[in-house]
Amino acid sequence: VGVTFMTNQAAAHEQTIQTEVDNIVDGHSDLTLIDTEVEINDHPLRSSIDQVTVTVGREGGTDLPPLADQIKDRINETVGENVAVDVRFIEHQQR
Repeated sequence: VGVTFMTNQAAAHEQTIQTEVDNIVDGHSDLTLIDTEVEINDHPLRSSIDQVTVTVGREGGTDLPPLADQIKDRINETVGENVAVDVRFIEHQQR
């Protein structure tokens, strides 16, 4: 029962993180969310989120927003864990 609870809790946190990342990136009209990876430490006694890696596309020549800080603050506030956040930007051009 305990392992199932931890697994369900980690899955719920992962879904919450996905939603929060979507909302933050949607707030930046010049960014496109490409991928969000959530690394979970599946320890039998305590499952936790280790790291979140977010990949976004942006049009070349635009300034980089402080996205990692925004995402980290929101995740830590929502999930209640100190999670490492890595944001990767991929430049693209549209014509």
